[in-house]
Amino acid sequence: MTIEELHEFIINSDASEISQCIGIDSYKVKLLLSNVEVSVEATSVLIQILTHINKLDGEILKTPPFQILYINLAFYFKQANKPAYVTTCYNRIGDSILKQRLLAWHQYKNYTNKESHLKRFPAYLEKVSAAVSDGQEEYYDEILVDLFSYYRSFGHIPGFQDLFSNAELQERFAILKEFNSKKAALEYQPEIEIETDKVYTPTIFSNNLFNRKFLNYIRNHEDTIWYEILLGYDTFTIRSKIINFGQGHFDNNYEDITSDQIVKLYCYFNMRKHYYSSLYLFERCSWLKRFPKQSGAIKFIDIGCGPATSAIAFIDFLVSLGMEVAKFDYIAVDYYNSMLKGAADMMTNELHEPANSNIYINDLKLLDLDFLEDASCVLINTSYLFASDSLQEDELAERIIDILKIPNKCPKFLFFQNVIDPDKNEKYEKFKNVLHEHELLINENRIIKYNNQRNSIFKPTEEKVRFEVLKF
Repeated sequence: MTIEELHEFIINSDASEISQCIGIDSYKVKLLLSNVEVSVEATSVLIQILTHINKLDGEILKTPPFQILYINLAFYFKQANKPAYVTTCYNRIGDSILKQRLLAWHQYKNYTNKESHLKRFPAYLEKVSAAVSDGQEEYYDEILVDLFSYYRSFGHIPGFQDLFSNAELQERFAILKEFNSKKAALEYQPEIEIETDKVYTPTIFSNNLFNRKFLNYIRNHEDTIWYEILLGYDTFTIRSKIINFGQGHFDNNYEDITSDQIVKLYCYFNMRKHYYSSLYLFERCSWLKRFPKQSGAIKFIDIGCGPATSAIAFIDFLVSLGMEVAKFDYIAVDYYNSMLKGAADMMTNELHEPANSNIYINDLKLLDLDFLEDASCVLINTSYLFASDSLQEDELAERIIDILKIPNKCPKFLFFQNVIDPDKNEKYEKFKNVLHEHELLINENRIIKYNNQRNSIFKPTEEKVRFEVLKF
């Protein structure tokens, strides 16, 4: 579908036809509108679509299909810097975190003098703080990008950028603390080579699993005020101190929060987005389809496994091929016992069955290499592993080389995903240079688009990811 085809359909259809079509193809429409590059031609076509649907009956415009149109049109017009059309859209959008984000942007776009940027900055922060999360969809990274855009665009106003480091404002607004902690990363804006052609959402299996294993626990805990206070702590404290942006010491308690609870908080903030990127990578490797049909067992070695995020994605991938139960041997490797415990809990589910057994170890050197004798293939997974400050990449390379030397000559692959920032990938480059000769099957940057809620009307969240797959 193109925007011209969408335009032709909408202009020539009545409200019920539009509602039915958008309802069936909602993800296609969200993907289409979120991928449109700003141009005079595209803006003209989308203005015509907006003008047409605005003439329809007011009540039907509150239904999910039309909300999807208004939300995604609004964010296009925001990107195109068309405040008047953003206003037209958000006047039709129901109360939501996305509406708060649009209102925040629109607020400063209408200022007529420089002083307003200084005086009304706290009011802006109120709006973007309300736009971060609703407990289902989350837009932390997008809000930080909005803040950085505002910071950079109006830096010429004396005293404006000083507000972003103001201690009092940081105490009032946690999002401003997070902005300052990640400002250096925000200044690096890489060019994304390719974008994904899918909006990911949890499968029925993963959605039920996430609810059962951590979401319901956090949501229903006596110290939770959903979704602003989780287990008694605000989200910035959790993200920056308790899980330390995914780099925390997960075997240590934090005040009255146990290590098991910290793993659940990690799952809440990180597991789902890494699940989607892992699922994309497995789907991208179409040749994986042949291994479930071969004799022997798939050996999935998950280094820095966390709560088995990639393994859950691999289960969904295998089930999508027609397997009733995803049968493979899972070898989970993680420094933290609490993460291994969380991984074992996740892998205790209705859709996975070990071919022989699952193994949970703190160090790859503890793996008995004889366990790989019956492998049909060896899949070595490294999901965000190389962003770790404590990782010893030379030692890891030695362990991987030992695996590559096993008598079993089955195919061996290494799956890599990480943030795009080159500084966070230096260890991977050093690690890769130590390995045996290999074939580079995949090397790309992608924007993974996803919604955490099935059938969400919200625009997709975006995660920028670097991927590589090596074959040995």
